Amino acid sequence: MSKKKVLSTTICEVFGKDHFAEHIVVGAKFWCYFGSEDKQFRLTKRSWNVITITYIRSGVVFYTLDDNPSVEFHFELGSIMSQQLELYELDPLKELTLPVEIYEFFKWNDERTKIINFDNSDNE
Repeated sequence: MSKKKVLSTTICEVFGKDHFAEHIVVGAKFWCYFGSEDKQFRLTKRSWNVITITYIRSGVVFYTLDDNPSVEFHFELGSIMSQQLELYELDPLKELTLPVEIYEFFKWNDERTKIINFDNSDNE
């Protein structure tokens, strides 16, 4: 039995470079990676953190860290950071328009992303 190819769950890979920004909305949660020199890392002592979008104005996205919501940070819509956010949760059948047959060859990266309403196993 061969393993399925694993698909990325970064927002840009899932929804495409022209449409990913439409999915960055107030209240949405994402996984975000921070380096050891970043303030976010120093606050949580972890590279991977869940963030929640709190406000969007003039192309600037404001967010808080779920483990430390007292401090607000920001990034620009369209920036590398915005393109590399990992989805917190994905319902492929509801959110995407791919033919169902394609899923017998692919699965989603579920290391962090919660895959819902979908058999994300390696079974073919």
